[in-house]
Amino acid sequence: MGLPKSFRQLKSGSAGELAQGIITWDGTITEGIIEVPAGSKSFLLSVDNSETGKTLTATLEHHVRIDDSKASAQIGEGDNGVVTVTRDEPGPDGEEYSVKVVVPELEEATDVEVELDGKVIAVELALKEEGEDYVPDDDKNTATLIASAIDGLEDFSAQASGNGTGVFDEAIEAVQFTGGTTDIWITACEDDGSDTEFDIGSEGSHVFGPVDGFPFIKGRVKITAGEAPDNDDYTVVQVQEI
Repeated sequence: MGLPKSFRQLKSGSAGELAQGIITWDGTITEGIIEVPAGSKSFLLSVDNSETGKTLTATLEHHVRIDDSKASAQIGEGDNGVVTVTRDEPGPDGEEYSVKVVVPELEEATDVEVELDGKVIAVELALKEEGEDYVPDDDKNTATLIASAIDGLEDFSAQASGNGTGVFDEAIEAVQFTGGTTDIWITACEDDGSDTEFDIGSEGSHVFGPVDGFPFIKGRVKITAGEAPDNDDYTVVQVQEI
């Protein structure tokens, strides 16, 4: 994918430019975000949509605050085999934790064991005897049973996806918790209370504004498509103070 010439020229920066970026579509996503620093001046919004052939909408949003939320991590895969582990206490401290899966090296049958070692939740898979070896026990290592074992830890909760029949049979390296904070955004409004939105045609370049700046922490331009643009299509967004 080559950048449009005008964007390459602007990449060196110009006076009054607040933000610029390229949203690269992949054939499945229908939303892209360009963040804009806070500023009290009015600005123009330029969107080059010449590559997608799809109609888009640009919405302006204000970042007004950051709330504490419950950090979590996921292990496993598949519709029925993902376990989501959540720290019950909201806040960024929850992001210090992680969860991993271990296949113990033992010569005996075992059940699932869960231990909090410092800030790492270690899940030891259950073993069963198979010939002369001891291997992970599919009947005991389902997502449901592992979630139940983790749920027994103080200050943590866990839930299995789907019907929880997915099986864990391999070690998983530590997965860090994320989401201890949540950015709160509100849609910018016009004087009549309607959302600040701009319809973007399916081809060509479009300039909107002037519109009011973002007076709070920061702002963003959210570009949405009713139908996902094709893989490797791109949309160029520029925000320029005036």
